[in-house]
Amino acid sequence: MPFLTATELQDVLPNPKEIVTLLDRFIIGQESVKKALALMMLRRGLLRLQSEGRIPTYPVFDKSNVMIIGASGTGKTASVRALAKVMDTPIGIYDVTELTASGYVGKDVASLLERYVIQCEDWAEAHPQLFFAGVDEEEPEEYGMPPLDNRYAIIANKVRRTISEGVIYLDEIDKIRKKETRGNDVGGDSVQSELLKILEGCDFELWQETNRKKPTTRANIHTVNTTNISFICGGAFEGLDEIIRHRMKKNTGIGFNNEIVVTNPNDLLKSVTTEDLINYGFRPELLGRVPLRACMQELSVEDLTRIITEPENNLYEQYKLVFKLFDVNFTIEKEAIQYLAEQAVKMKTGARSLKQVFTSLLTDVLYDIYTYVGNDVNIDLQYVKDRV
Repeated sequence: MPFLTATELQDVLPNPKEIVTLLDRFIIGQESVKKALALMMLRRGLLRLQSEGRIPTYPVFDKSNVMIIGASGTGKTASVRALAKVMDTPIGIYDVTELTASGYVGKDVASLLERYVIQCEDWAEAHPQLFFAGVDEEEPEEYGMPPLDNRYAIIANKVRRTISEGVIYLDEIDKIRKKETRGNDVGGDSVQSELLKILEGCDFELWQETNRKKPTTRANIHTVNTTNISFICGGAFEGLDEIIRHRMKKNTGIGFNNEIVVTNPNDLLKSVTTEDLINYGFRPELLGRVPLRACMQELSVEDLTRIITEPENNLYEQYKLVFKLFDVNFTIEKEAIQYLAEQAVKMKTGARSLKQVFTSLLTDVLYDIYTYVGNDVNIDLQYVKDRV
């Protein structure tokens, strides 16, 4: 079979620019992170084509696993969720602080992959039109699906492919840094050691622990190969900036009684090196398996103002729907929205603080919602200042 031409590649591979444009609908700013995710998806597509023999198979492409560094509330998990939505693919999102080394109380790496298998099966059953499209049957059912007795065999193969070419987000990755302890570091360095296997790529046996109940799976999957699974590692990395600052002082010869002036903390994090992350407590082998790194920007007042009103499913639209259900025309003046953003910035928890300020703002109005039926509710600047 001849290899795909450049024109044909454009038809089967995602366009990084188009991915970023789609992510813009959900995520304000954070361009470097969106570009890193888009490039990861492009490389993921190339790996698939190599495995199918549709492009040259040598040299073999490496996976472009991604590390996202950013403070809490800057949108790490939101960006990953948005990627799953725009690419219409299941992305497993798991908190690695739950993991411990195999043989200890807690969840191990195998349990993470087991949860991902179940998620992919659930996703496949929720998207039958994607899995059964084009199946030639004499009497197709809804979505062109084959009869029930043939359906499970088809979905099993599709699920296996979805899993083997999937995306997994390891949240709070910074929490498994190596810890100073006299005993075994079962939740830190030991977990890093076990993650090395799946980050690099291997066949992983599932449901081997006798204390874990095997689920009823239609696809009957008991082994996962992680070679082509893309991994995103995200965390706040608190204290990493001080390690970077220390290294920069040492390299530039600036006295340790003098400060390196950095007006934007993100500028410092952008200078992170592998050496800094090793000093932070990460294994060099693990870092070598996560070559792409991107930093989230701290959210400004302007960013939070836009987050309130612009992304799909934003908070403002959510509250407008609540009031609309009660026949109430709900509006917030522009000056009031900016003030809400200013107060949210002071809380230093990023976009998460917006829910708190909106709750403080609208508790009284929602409590009396029945008295406003059929009327207008307009929130002005003074009203916000009195309550937030």
